Amino acid sequence: MWENWPARKLPEINIAGTAFYLDLRLWECREVNDFSNKFSLDDLYDLPNGGFICCFDPKTKNLFQGSQEEYDLRKHELKVV
Repeated sequence: MWENWPARKLPEINIAGTAFYLDLRLWECREVNDFSNKFSLDDLYDLPNGGFICCFDPKTKNLFQGSQEEYDLRKHELKVV
C-alpha cells in the first residue's frame, strides 16, 4: 500500500544549531547530516501549557544522557530547549 505513495519532504527543525528531520510516522527526530543520529519523541518532556523541553548536548548533537553529577559538571555547555 505505501509503495504507491509519493515521497514526502519531512519538516526540519533546528535544535541548538543542529538541523533535524521531524518524522511523526516513526515518532523520532533524525539529524539531517547524519541519519544514524536520532532520538525518540518519547524522550522529550511535556510542558504543562503545551510544547516540549529537553536537555541537548551540542557535543554529541543529541539529547544529554548522563548522571546528575555529569550534568552539574557540564551544565554550562548543555542547552535546555
